[in-house]
Amino acid sequence: MKDTGKRPAGKRVCRQAVASSGSGTRSVRNTESGASLTELALMVPFGLVLLLGAVDFGRVQYEATVVASAAMAGAKFGAHDSGRSYDIAGMEEAARADLRESLDEDATAVAAARYCICPDGIEVPCSTGSCTAGPNTRRAYVRVRVDKPFATLFPYPGVPETILLSRETQIRVQ
Repeated sequence: MKDTGKRPAGKRVCRQAVASSGSGTRSVRNTESGASLTELALMVPFGLVLLLGAVDFGRVQYEATVVASAAMAGAKFGAHDSGRSYDIAGMEEAARADLRESLDEDATAVAAARYCICPDGIEVPCSTGSCTAGPNTRRAYVRVRVDKPFATLFPYPGVPETILLSRETQIRVQ
């Protein structure tokens, strides 16, 4: 058979359409994949910073709750009765024991105190202080303060890397 160069018009058009559409599709795909890669490269670090921020927020809330619970445990120990309210070391140990259940307590500072308040709101020493309303009108309280440093996982702009979590609980002695 002799090739005259004449082919059915439909086949030629079809081949041309496939060829032009194939090359056009390739260039559109290359452009889109480049844009997608650029978007991914920009969004992944942003997403990771957001994820670390959410994790740090959860950690600080958890540790603040544990610190507040420890202060409450120490104050409850001291407020149980008048005898225990003088046991400063016992109140501090009760707070530390509560911390040990949840956190590393190495860098944590615990301070406990016993004090008295007169009916007019003035704080006086329990052993020597007297109130203007009379000698037996003062009320004894215990105070436990727990301080724990918190370090973030990542240095965020505008946020300090270390934050001091402080909680104090005061309870009247029974």
